Amino acid sequence: MPGTMRKSACVFLALFLLSLSSLYRVGADTGLHLRLYKRQQASLATGLRPEGVERAARALTKCLTSGDTGHLTYRDHVYDRLQPVFNEKEIAHMGDVAHLFALLKRVVILLGCSFLLLFLWSRASPSPWPPALVRGAALFLGLSALLILGISWDFAGAFLLFHRLLFANELWLMDPTADLIIRLMPQPFFEALAGRFALLSALWPLLALTTGLLLQKRRPKKRPMYRKKDP
Repeated sequence: MPGTMRKSACVFLALFLLSLSSLYRVGADTGLHLRLYKRQQASLATGLRPEGVERAARALTKCLTSGDTGHLTYRDHVYDRLQPVFNEKEIAHMGDVAHLFALLKRVVILLGCSFLLLFLWSRASPSPWPPALVRGAALFLGLSALLILGISWDFAGAFLLFHRLLFANELWLMDPTADLIIRLMPQPFFEALAGRFALLSALWPLLALTTGLLLQKRRPKKRPMYRKKDP
């Protein structure tokens, strides 16, 4: 593989790694969950008290990051009645989601190791980094834009497709009247999460592209060699 292609691939891999890391952080960000719950008036939708909504947010994100569904087996006041907050179906589905988060974490680690090896291999090439930054970032930004536009065009359809591809069961098909989690996290919640992820996914390649273009402009141009004319 030529040096320029290696370095462009290195940039693309770094951006992909940052994007997946952002996906993990967005999904497990307790503070973001709480802000979205408050914006969507989750306390009214679920019957939980405000402190109960906060406890649910912390339990869900702890389940995702630790893989332990035991965080969800607790009781709280729902419409002033003390009862289990999440039923067995909801807990089983969150166990499936936690497995996906664990897989995502392993993929991030694997990509990190691959990036390090590719970066060390690319350093030996004499080709400059600025053009590689521009090429790698432009390719990643273009692919990300296509994906974001496709999801934005039909978010509900993309959401259903995502679940059918990732889950081998239908535990994710929930009833708002019976399953509190779907009232806590309705479609607008996931749209907001997707928007935050899209923003972060576009930010990194834009920064890389801008940096590459600026560095290219700052590179000194080679002066042509002139032969002295004979007198």
